[in-house]
Amino acid sequence: MFQTAKASALFRDNQHAVFPTIIGKSVELCTTIVTTESIRVDGRIIGKIELLGKDDLVVVVAYSGKVRGIIDAPNVLIHGEIEGDIYARDVLVDGVVKGNIHATGEVVLMPNALVMGDVIYNKMSIQSGAELAGIIKSAGPVLLSADKVQ
Repeated sequence: MFQTAKASALFRDNQHAVFPTIIGKSVELCTTIVTTESIRVDGRIIGKIELLGKDDLVVVVAYSGKVRGIIDAPNVLIHGEIEGDIYARDVLVDGVVKGNIHATGEVVLMPNALVMGDVIYNKMSIQSGAELAGIIKSAGPVLLSADKVQ
């Protein structure tokens, strides 16, 4: 889904997208969520989120959102906070991840990103201001230029 030049557009587009499933700000769920639709988390989930099906599905953790558990989805955008591992093709982080990121595609760390864990990726872009405390393991090229992601 991402290609470094398109990451910012994806970031902007999902800020105001209409999602078939939204976990509201006042909602806290302790469960496993398995769905074939994209999902936005504004509230709190303790458990696992798993998206099955099409490659364009996305989990968006909004600025107010928190997930403690595993996220397994084709695409993951983090504005809020994750405490757990992420398994995805493409991951864009502009929030906090306390756990490992396992991406078969691209990982983009935006300026507000804080990742405390290991990152396994095929392609990676780190914008100025992003923080990473962990080991990075590459299966492809590393792009260290903020200008390329805009």
